[in-house]
Amino acid sequence: MRLIRRVKPTLIIVDSEFMINPWPVVTVFTEDPLKDLNAIGPDGDRRVAVGIPSRSALELMVDVLGYKLEWLHWETVPEAERDPVRDNYRQGNKHRHTCALRPKKKL
Repeated sequence: MRLIRRVKPTLIIVDSEFMINPWPVVTVFTEDPLKDLNAIGPDGDRRVAVGIPSRSALELMVDVLGYKLEWLHWETVPEAERDPVRDNYRQGNKHRHTCALRPKKKL
């Protein structure tokens, strides 16, 4: 996020997975980079470490960097229209969410 801030964007869209946890935490585990939609690692590596934050962890990180955050509310999409983004509604300990980040003050 600090590297993105250097570019001084006026809008950042984050569409990612977030851990279901009320506390600001980052859960770390490994993924196979050869599988679709997994993290990308150095060539040939069969495991890479990834960290998935909770929503409150992202909120804390972007606040410290001077951004305000607005969550998009996927739950308002009618069930009949959810097929293109079905993974946003899966059950489990992590969910996909989308948010917009904007600078709190002019860059």
